[in-house]
Order: sequence, then C-alpha cells, then structure tokens
Amino acid sequence: PRGRKEQLNRYFVPSAPARTVVRVREEGGGLILTVKGGGERDAGGIFRRPERNRVIPPEWLFSLLDTGECADLLLDPVMNGVAPPLSYLGQLRNTRYLFNFESWTMELDHTFYPDGEEVWELEIEAEDAEEALRRVSEWLDERRIPWEPSVSGKFSLFLVKSGLK
Repeated sequence: PRGRKEQLNRYFVPSAPARTVVRVREEGGGLILTVKGGGERDAGGIFRRPERNRVIPPEWLFSLLDTGECADLLLDPVMNGVAPPLSYLGQLRNTRYLFNFESWTMELDHTFYPDGEEVWELEIEAEDAEEALRRVSEWLDERRIPWEPSVSGKFSLFLVKSGLK
C-alpha cells in the first residue's frame, strides 16, 4: 500500500430524517463529520448514497457524546435538514490501506466490529462506478483472488453486529 489510515468511527442517528446517519471519524489526529442520507445498492454491489463531509473541532464531539447535542454542529451547513437530538449508537475501528489502481485510489478496509468479527472490504469511489467495478473485478479475477459484491455497508453491518437491528 502507498498509505495506511487508522480510523475510529462513532455513529449517531438523528430524530429526522429517516435513513440518515451522522458519523464522526477520528483519522490522522483530526475529526471528520459525515452526514449520509438514505441510499441504494445495485445488484453488482455498487452503493450510491448522498454524503456531506466537514472537518470539525474536538469540542463538538465531546458535546455530542455528553448530551447528544452541539449547537455549533447543528448550525453547520453539513447538518442542513438533520434534526436533533442525535442518539449515540457506538463505534467501530477500521484500518484503511490505500493503493493506486489505474486512475483511482483503491481502499482496502479491515474493519473490527463490536461482536469481534473482522471484515475486509475493497472500495473505490468513482464517477463511473460501473467501469471501476469492471476493471477491478477483472484485475482480481486475473490473479484468482476470490471476491464478492458487498450486500451491506459498514453502518448496516455495525447495526446488526451490535444487536441494534
């Protein structure tokens, strides 16, 4: 890999809208706030889900963990349409390995779930997701590396493995 990132993901759900998750990720000494809306997955394993991100100060996370609210965070444009309070669900740890692959960055995630299971997931974010999937699946098949499309994202697996769903 050309790089490695240790990540700690904390998950919160707002009172509205439905199918929205708020994630605060610790990575490289900083915090990244992400709001993900409801999405879809096609039969090939391609996920499409709206996402907004912003680097935030640590005080916002402390307030969220203490009270489920943070006035500054709730006023941030990334949180537009997200209704308080935010309920804290828990966290999971992830190690992300970065690889160059053609014109994309391939991310190989080693995720550690609350039930003790470890899952490996290969991810590429691309405008032309179908082409990226075609190229990486050919590359894996040529090397006889077994793979299968994801049926659930990290958050959905987190809910199941935490006994929350």
